[in-house]
Amino acid sequence: AYVGAPTEEATLVSFYRKIRPAGPGWKRIARLAGSDISADQTCGLTVPLLASMLGSIGIYALMFATGYLLYGETARAVLAVTVTGLSGFGLARIWQRSGEYF
Repeated sequence: AYVGAPTEEATLVSFYRKIRPAGPGWKRIARLAGSDISADQTCGLTVPLLASMLGSIGIYALMFATGYLLYGETARAVLAVTVTGLSGFGLARIWQRSGEYF
């Protein structure tokens, strides 16, 4: 990114209008796109990062649960399924409260 030519502002504005990326680095492009920065939560990455961490934990716990079930380790499988359920519940709560991110 630092070696090549910079991306044209029109391309960045078009991308911003379609995707609405978060982060402080998009403030200038958000202003160019005519967006209300405070309404778009341009500076907040905490909720999306928490959501992706919970999703990853849920997927990995489900994979481990499947392996434990295949090898007959029921107690560990139940624990992994519980972790999967808790992370799924947390992810659902984040989606309900923060629908503007997703």
